[in-house]
This record gives sequence, C-alpha cells and structure tokens, in this order.
Amino acid sequence: MLSGKQIRLRRIEKADLWHLWEWHEKDELYLFNLINPFVSWNEIHDNFENHFSWKADFIIENSANSILGICSYNNIIWKNSSCSISFKISEKYCKLTFSVEVVQILTSFIFNELNLIKIDSYIQQDFNFEIQTLIKADFKQEGVLREHIFKDNQYLDMHIFSLFNRGYLQ
Repeated sequence: MLSGKQIRLRRIEKADLWHLWEWHEKDELYLFNLINPFVSWNEIHDNFENHFSWKADFIIENSANSILGICSYNNIIWKNSSCSISFKISEKYCKLTFSVEVVQILTSFIFNELNLIKIDSYIQQDFNFEIQTLIKADFKQEGVLREHIFKDNQYLDMHIFSLFNRGYLQ
C-alpha cells in the first residue's frame, strides 16, 4: 500500500471488480480497455489473477476507505528509464487536492522504487480535470497528437505531458 496525507493507493482485489466494471460500462474507466476492448464481466471475474498479475494497477481510497478511482503505471521501457501513468477519479470525488496527491504518490513510487527518470501521460483534450491535475503536479506539456481520438462523432486531440526525476538528473 502506498500512502499520502489524504489518499492511499492499494492493489486491486477481486472484491473491487464490480465497482470498477460499473465505471467501465459508463465509459469512465480505461482499465479494462487495456486488457481487451470486448472483454466481458464473466471473463474479468473468472480470470482475475491472469488479468491483474501485473501489479501496476491501484485502487485510490480516502481515509474512510471509500473508493475514489484508479491509477496505474504501464509501458515501462527499462532501457530509457521511462513509463506512462494513467488515473481516473470518480466524478463525485473530483477534487484537485485528491488527484494531485494521487499523481504525487504514484510518481514518488516510480522515481524512488522503480528508479525510472521520466514519466509521461497521454490525456484527451476533453479531460480538463486530468490536464489540470498534471499541470498542478508539475508535469509539462510536451506536445499534442492532433485529432488522435474519435469520440462522440468527432476527432479529439491527445495531449502529452511528462515529468522528469530532477533529483536523478542533477
């Protein structure tokens, strides 16, 4: 478990699946799309260990043990000492103080435990909350993939943000 002042990150447990699946069905969650865009509830439930043997996905909880969202790191490139992060907080818990702390806890783990030096994140242009979170957590925008995502009958840009482990680079 990774802990901050108001937030904890813990590994996903089988008991969390239904809650996560409900978010997935509302198109608010990226997690199961990384497994397979057409995966079913039964497939996820019955093969939990296979799908979540990679320990890079975390449930975000507050001090009252309420599930606020999920976050993860992926796409580790050891040669380049880099990886990507993703995070999603439920609409009812969307507070920058929570989301920034989540990103700070996750980046601290990646820099201090995995010894990586660069983290990137790809955010759709309409995900304003996530963009503001990364900016507040000291990520810098590196670029834009123009008209990269087709959603709701329109093409959207994908913003690329990154953060370097400055302690390593100095």
